[in-house]
Amino acid sequence: MKEIHYNAMRSVIAVVLTSFITSFHHIFRLGLPYLPMWLPFIFLPIGLAKLYQRSRFKNKSLLGAYGLISYFIIIWFGFVDGLFDHTFRVLGLPNITWLPGGDVEFVETAFKIGSAETSHWFFQITGSFAFIASLFALYYTTKFILARLAYDAAQSVPRTSQTTG
Repeated sequence: MKEIHYNAMRSVIAVVLTSFITSFHHIFRLGLPYLPMWLPFIFLPIGLAKLYQRSRFKNKSLLGAYGLISYFIIIWFGFVDGLFDHTFRVLGLPNITWLPGGDVEFVETAFKIGSAETSHWFFQITGSFAFIASLFALYYTTKFILARLAYDAAQSVPRTSQTTG
């Protein structure tokens, strides 16, 4: 049970870190008016995990909701945006997404760090960091959910008493 809690905590940290990096990265590009749009992706996984903990780890609907939001963040922010859009670009590979700004050589950003080119590369590298964080989130979220489901299955198996005759 201790390992399940350990993986749950690591999962929440990695999922929230992926959301935070992605939020920071897009606010850097689009500006502060987009901050409210990103807040649910930071606080929803925390809230669902806390509610699941308060249910004494019994409410499978909360576990399912946590898994859905976590895997959405991992797949969309980590892989589609982080890997296929930004990491590919940092590695000099062609962008393979349809996301806005993918077809331009240098992405304009709301905030600047020196030149437009420096700001562009900062934007691309922070997108790559979201991909790296999502790998940890994928590992720990999967480990947590599978361990929890295995534990629940083991608890539901009726124990038979052995009699010798």
